[in-house]
Order: sequence, then structure tokens, then C-alpha cells
Amino acid sequence: MKEDEQAWANRRFADGVAEYLAEAGVRTVVISPGSRSTPLVLGFASLGSFRLIPVLDERSAAFLALGLARSTERPVGLVCTSGSAVANWFPAVVEAHESRVPLLLMTADRPPELRGCGAGQTIDQERFYGRYTRAFREYPIPGDEDEGKVPWRDFLAADWAALSGDYPGPVHLNFPFREPLLPPESESFPSPKTFFGKKVSGSRYGRPFDAPVLPSRWQEGGRTLLLSGSWLGPGGDDWTGWFRNLAGERGWPLLADALSPLRHQEEGSFRPVAHYDMLLRHEEIAKTLRPDRIIQLGSLPTSKVLRKCLEEWQTPRLIIDPYSLNPHPDTAPVEWLARPDKTSNEIPLPPPGEDSGFRENWVVQDKKAGEFIQAKTGESGSFEGALYPLLAEHLPEQTVLHIASSTPVREAEWFWPVNGKRFRIYSSRGANGIDGTLSTAIGEAVGEARPLWLVTGDLALLHDANGILQHQLEGLSLTILLINNEGGGIFQNLPIARYGETFERFFATPQQIDWGTWAKTFGVSHALVRDPAELAQLAARPAPAGVRILEWATDRRGDAEERRRWLTAFSP
Repeated sequence: MKEDEQAWANRRFADGVAEYLAEAGVRTVVISPGSRSTPLVLGFASLGSFRLIPVLDERSAAFLALGLARSTERPVGLVCTSGSAVANWFPAVVEAHESRVPLLLMTADRPPELRGCGAGQTIDQERFYGRYTRAFREYPIPGDEDEGKVPWRDFLAADWAALSGDYPGPVHLNFPFREPLLPPESESFPSPKTFFGKKVSGSRYGRPFDAPVLPSRWQEGGRTLLLSGSWLGPGGDDWTGWFRNLAGERGWPLLADALSPLRHQEEGSFRPVAHYDMLLRHEEIAKTLRPDRIIQLGSLPTSKVLRKCLEEWQTPRLIIDPYSLNPHPDTAPVEWLARPDKTSNEIPLPPPGEDSGFRENWVVQDKKAGEFIQAKTGESGSFEGALYPLLAEHLPEQTVLHIASSTPVREAEWFWPVNGKRFRIYSSRGANGIDGTLSTAIGEAVGEARPLWLVTGDLALLHDANGILQHQLEGLSLTILLINNEGGGIFQNLPIARYGETFERFFATPQQIDWGTWAKTFGVSHALVRDPAELAQLAARPAPAGVRILEWATDRRGDAEERRRWLTAFSP
């Protein structure tokens, strides 16, 4: 094929891909710079139907896309060049796979004749992400075959279905291009409007709400406990609404993780249980709170204490999961209802049970624990655990937050009280890593199109420091509540913490960052907040545009001791 013919084939193909994806429903594409991906970049840029976000660092780009897809409930595209750029997406791909977020991974590649022979910026990209994608396809090189004989539309339709179907997640499309990548500048480009055939109808991904049918053997009486973990994603509001109604109608206690919308929907007679971790640490009270059966919606709450009780109790449990996962890491007997089918309005459910005081016992004990935490908060000084009751009290209704993995997400579960403010709380609990924390939060804030608070430790923020490069994105309002304890606070709870210098060097890994200087480097505002009253005032005010850092300096070792006191001093 002549060079100009190859260049036009590349351009026609890339424009066709862009046109198809625009019709399918993609609205945003995150692009990292590179040469081999030039046709794809021009295809998306020339169509004018997308919001295109350039991000220098591929790892940051992938997490930004993940946050956008999660918050908008729409697939988001990613484009990068060949070689190591592809590898930098891997941590975000893993999180997207585990948390069921649809990312369309579009990697440019060298043609086959340049692979395995020492050509620059060339690695084996075929099925690069292995089992962490819903599908993989390597597309033919544009121009290698008669374009009319290649089922381009069928390929893309199948890949779109894998991306946004019943079990959403990442899909990897590998696009090899031969040079020249661009047609001569002087030549005009014919419109490729019919390259992929007829249009497709776009839609938001995810399933409609399906009412579950419980097994007939669950129709016996007994004390029933409901569990709700993190937000379910697309369609999740319908599911949690159903679960809330179920708790209210049947009079069953409902344990809600801080990441579950249900903890933040107290209203009327509906009151979920928040402090189950503290309650179940007491053997005697745990005996009185033990259920005869459990219904779990989606993933388990984070609490290790709760999970240990489930293992010890061996209570029969029904797991209802809209996305066909089997989320139970313990050995308790489980009925697993994946991707439930639609049924009539008469859903067979267990009867309320004989012990009418079961829910009241849970709620009364939970209120006592909440009162204990509230009293401790007033005398806590700079203890980081006290931040969560403070935020819950003073942040405006319907505030959106991202809670970083590691210590913050655990302390939120322990100490965030039941409330009726309908907070939306995100956290990357698929793979539970600190990778891409800042970039993910930025993506969520842009996708939500409203202010977002990121609560994070210093190491999680540093781990994704390049994410700050996106601080000037249009419409971004992000408040970073930086808990600076100079190291990995979560490791302070481990037995290795007593090993002095070895612990500090290889686990705590303090970095000695002047965060004010760091923020100034990027033109981001920074304030050192030492007084809880000052933080309460800042939380209550409307969040400004752009990115700001509110630094809360605390003592890692002292906090570890204070945390132990809070969790063990409570007596029901």
C-alpha cells in the first residue's frame, strides 16, 4: 500500500471509531500524549462530540477516567500510545474490574512486523490486562483488507456490549497503526460518515432494578439482620431504596457501612445501625445481637470485627447482588442471588420473626455507642478519628465525598454517625488500594459537576501526586482534607509497629513534605487547620472553585493509642 493510502486508511478508521462511540453514548475521552495514538486522537478531536481531557501521566489518566465513569454512570474512553504507557493503566484497570466500572481502554500499537524485534516503544500488548478486562480485541490494521469486507460495526457492537452490559467493567481494544500516521497536511480529508454503517442507540450502562425472589426455605420465622456495604453503582439507588423499604416494612435491623447511602438516609422511623464494629467487640452484647439469618445487599461492610462474627456465627446468609459477583470471603453458609430476575410485586420474603425486640436492641445499643463517640469527640484534640463526626455534623446536605482507602475508610466506618443528610460517599474498595486516590477524586468531582471533599492521608496523596496536574479542569471544585500524620498510620496498628527503626523505615515511611510549598508549586491554595471549630466553619461554608488543601496535622503514634481507647472503652 502506498504511504498516502495508508495514512488515509488510518484516518478513516480512527474517525469511524470516534463516530461509532459517540453514537453509542461515550461522552468523555481521557488522552495521554504519544505518537502512535495520533490517528485516534485526531479522530476524537475532529468529531467535536466529546469532552476530551489531556492528562500527562497515564496512571493518573486512568484513575481520573475511573472516577468520571463511576460518578456519571457512563463508560469513559482512555487513549494512550504503545509501550510502557499501556502498563501504567494497570492499577486503575484492576480497580475498575473489581468495582465494576466501565472503562474503554484504547491502546495504540505497532504493527505485527515491528513486534519482537527490538523496535522502540514496543511491547506485547495482546491481552495485556489478562482476566481484569471483560473483553479484548485487536483490530485489523487499517487498509490491510477491503474495508467493506471487515465487520467493523459488529466488532464494536460486541465490545460495547461487553463494556456496558449486565456485568460492566473495562474492555481493552488494541489498535495497531502503520506509518505514516497522518495524511499530508495539504490534502483535504473526505468525510467518513458511513464507515461503520448505521448508527447505534446510546444508553447509560447498568441494569434496571430487578426484585429478588428469595428461596422458599427462607419462609420460616427467626431474627433477620440486613447488611449493606458500599454503594452499588448504576441502579444502586433503586436497590438501596428497596432495601430501606424492606427494613421498614419488616422491622428488621439494617447495618450500613459509611459508604452505603443508607447510613445517610435516617428519616422518620427508619434508623440504620452505624456502630456495629464497636458493639460486636463485646462478647456478651454480641450474643444478644446474633441473628438467625442475614440478608446482604452487595458487598460486605468493611469491618473486620463484623466479618469475624459472620465466620464464627455460621449464620445462613442470602446475598443479593445485581452484578453477578459472589461477595462473601468467609465460610458461612450462603445463598447467592446474582442478577435477580423481574417478578411480580408479591415478593416472597421471610416473616418478621418472633423476637420483636431484636431491632430495638440493635438500635438502642447503637445510639449508646453514638453518644459515647460524640462525647469523646468534644475532648479529642487533633485525633483524626474525630474528623468524621465533625464532618457529618457540619458539611451541607448531599455533599459528595471520596474517602481514601487505608485508615480513612476504616475510621469513617467506625465513627461516621447515622444521619439524614444524604451524603454520597465514594471509595475505591474494589481492590482497596491507595493507587490513584487524587486522580479518582478529581474524576468524580468533574463527573458530579458539584463540589467534592477528598479525605486522605499523606501517603495516599503522595502516591498519586501527579494527579494535581489536573487542578485547572473546568468546573472542578475539590477540597482535599489532608490528614498529615507523617507516614502510614494504618501500619501503626500492626504488631510490626513495635520494631522501632525498622518499622519507621519500611512500613511507616515518613516523607517530610512541606505541603504548603507543594501546593504553592501548582498554584493550589493551602491552609493548616489545627482547631476543630475552624474546620467546622470551613466545612459549613460553600466550597470554592478549584482545588484547596486543608491540612490537619496529627500524631500518628498518639492517634493509634487514642483509636484503641475509642474502640475498646465503650461499654454497652
